Parts: sequence; C-alpha cells; structure tokens
Amino acid sequence: MLLAPVSSEVAFWHGMDRLVGDVVLPPWPGPHPAVLLVRPPQAGAAPCTWQQRLAAAGIASLAYDAPGAGRSTGDWRRQVVGDRASEVLAAREVLAARSDVAADAIALLVVGESGWAGIRAEAFARVFAGLVLLSVPVLEPVAVEQYRLGRRLERHGVGTDEIGLAVAVLRERFRRLADGADADEVLYAEAACRSAAWYRLMPQLTAQDVPLFTRLVGVDPAPELSAVTCPVLALMGAADLSVPVQRNVEAVLSALRSVGHTDHACVVVPEADHELRGPGPETAPGVHELVVTWLDRRLARARRAAAAAAQAAPLPVTPLPVPVAPAAAAAPAPSRMPPPPPVLVGANGAANGSLNGSANGSANGRARTATNGASTNGAPAGRPEDPAGSRWAGYGDSEPGHGLPSGGYVPPSDDLFAPRHAEPAAPSASQPAPGRGQGDSDEMHLPITQVMPIVGRQPPRF
Repeated sequence: MLLAPVSSEVAFWHGMDRLVGDVVLPPWPGPHPAVLLVRPPQAGAAPCTWQQRLAAAGIASLAYDAPGAGRSTGDWRRQVVGDRASEVLAAREVLAARSDVAADAIALLVVGESGWAGIRAEAFARVFAGLVLLSVPVLEPVAVEQYRLGRRLERHGVGTDEIGLAVAVLRERFRRLADGADADEVLYAEAACRSAAWYRLMPQLTAQDVPLFTRLVGVDPAPELSAVTCPVLALMGAADLSVPVQRNVEAVLSALRSVGHTDHACVVVPEADHELRGPGPETAPGVHELVVTWLDRRLARARRAAAAAAQAAPLPVTPLPVPVAPAAAAAPAPSRMPPPPPVLVGANGAANGSLNGSANGSANGRARTATNGASTNGAPAGRPEDPAGSRWAGYGDSEPGHGLPSGGYVPPSDDLFAPRHAEPAAPSASQPAPGRGQGDSDEMHLPITQVMPIVGRQPPRF
C-alpha cells in the first residue's frame, strides 16, 4: 500500500495581506526538515510540482500564493523588494512553529524574480539552512529588462538598429519613472515612437504598472548575495531568453567568491528555458533529483549541527542557597517624653510657696520657693531686694494670691522666661526653713524652671 503525502491549507497575515498556501508533509511522523518555496506572482495558484518530490524524500514544504495572486489578498505590483523579503520571513515563522517541522533545518527555494526577496531575507536574517536559486537573475533589474526586450525583438525579426533604439527608449522610461513622472508623462514623451513596429513589442505601461517599474530601479542583488552565509545552489537554463546566462553565472560566482564563500554551486542545465523545462513541457531531466539530493544533504547536516550544539551546551546549574544571617534588630528609638507642664509660683509670703498661700500647700506644691515673709510695701516676697528701691517701692501693696505688685507689673529683664532664683534669708526660730511647708517630707526640692507672667491690671504710668 502506497502512502500519499499529507497536504493541508494554511493562511497567515503579513501586514494587511492574508496569504494562503499549502503545507505538504511526508506520510510518516515528524519532525521533518522543511523547505519554503517562493514563486513569482505570475505562477498564481498553480500546484507546485516541487512539493510532491520533496515529500517523497522526507522533506516537508510550504508554498504560498503571492499577494493578489491566487487565493491571497493584496497587490504584489505595489510591493518593493523589502516588503517581499519581510513576507518570506513571516512565512518561515509559520513553518517553524509547527510541531511536525524541525525548526533548525529549514531551507529556502526561490524561483525567478522572487529570488531578489529571498536573497535579501537570508542576507538580513541568516536563518535558512540552504538557499536554492532557480533562474534567479543576480544582475540589476533594469539591465535584465533591456536584455529581455532585445531578445524578444530579435525573435520577431527586428533589425539591430531598431533594437538599439528600443532599448534606449526603455532605459529612458525607467529614468523618468525614477524621477517621479507618472504614466501619462512617460507615454507622452514616447509619442514619436508609437508608429514603429517594434514599439508594440515593448512592455505595456499603465498607471497600475508604474509602481512595478519604479521598484526595479536601484535594485542590485549581487552585493546582497555576498552577505549570504548558508550553502547556495544556483540553476539556470542554457536556452533562457529572459536572463543573460553567461553574465548571470559570472555575477553569482563573483559575489560568493569575493567573500570567501565555499559551499556553493552554479549549474547550467542544457536545453532548458527560463522555467527549467526541456524540449517538452516537463522539467528538464535530472533537475528534481539534483535539487532534492542537494537539499537533503544540507538539511541533514544542519540537523546534526543543531544536535551537536545542544549536547555541547552546558547544563543549567542551579546555585545552592547561601544561608544569610538574620539582620540585627534595629535599636529602638529613644522615647521623647513631653516636657513638664509649667509651674506657677506664688509669692505672697506663705512659707509653702503655694498659689493661694495656704499652710499645707496646693496640689502643685512640689515646686517650692524661698521667701522671708509677707511684704506690704517694698519688693515682693521671694524676689531679691532692689538696693535702689526705685523698681519696687511706691507701687502699692501686693494683692493676696499674687506674687507681683498690684498692677501685675513684671520687672524688666533680658529674658522674661529665664529662671530667677532668690537668695533665701536666714531662717528664724519661729519661721520654718525656706522652701519647706508644714507636712512636707524631705523630698528633693525642684528648682523654678519657668516664670509665667500673670496678666492683671495695667501698671501706673510714670
């Protein structure tokens, strides 16, 4: 019983374009090495014969339709080479994400002018295990178009002089388009040549074709091919009328040898055309076998290299936990006690220094003061005697319960709240010791720390 390859349709997005293609797998379990096939837009949705050949050799493949061709949306005429190169890398990501595909063994096969995008993609990303160029021109696109026009006119019997004139007109067309001229301006400049027979064989130019012609100006695939590092296989037909074969072979070899590239080959297939078809409609004999064998060997080499790299990679080492000593507890911040409340000191001559002059002291009687008895005229009790007598004498008697003169006058001082200590008088026999009241204990007497002014009547004016 023959096992048929397994085919499935896939779709992916690139920008605003929805690209549709087919994935063909070998009929046995994977993961398989794979090939991404990029064809020119003119191929449309025609089946790709390469996919069946690759599946028979155990290689998976993905071939998708270009934007605006076949089942895909978009417009390939408005794309530049960079857009298509990004599209190629997006398709590779779709292929590499499959579980039945070996992501480290994916090659790229490009046909015709789509090879410009494939070369740029590999030169930029370097993610493919091999690059196959089928009839890919490595010369400048403008030179290729001029050669193509000359060979077409030659087949139709146009003379050499007229071919030279037609090639000059085509070259001027590209120059005008590169300068920003539109289709109407270019066609108006070529109005004098419209009556010639060869003019009808020139490429048609419409408003839709202007982006296509413009994107060909300035493209040079040869320097980008020099940046490719993976193995390269280039095939061209000896009877190709679209590409100058000899010049193209020299350009491929020169670009690769100039940078020391060693794994490359350039093959010219006898009697094959631009599509690599022989005298008949089929692909020239030996082309499929050559390409599949070359790919199988390079992909197998890529898989072996990936396996060796995986074995040589050091195993992840998990570091042992290092014991960490617990951090020392921070010393508690010293508590900040609130300051003691202010003490009001009475100076009415009572021996206990209380505010109301009682014999047994008040609740705040812890703060004591020295006194020498009540005074009815002169300095208040508990205050030093003014020698001059000018500050206290003649201001009236002290009011009961106040340690200040009757007017509530506070004597002048440098610091109103500075401590004022009185010098106690000598105690008498009938008078208790200064600063001690009846019923007091021998506790330490607290000094006077603050004097609060008592607001009363205004002092008399001088």
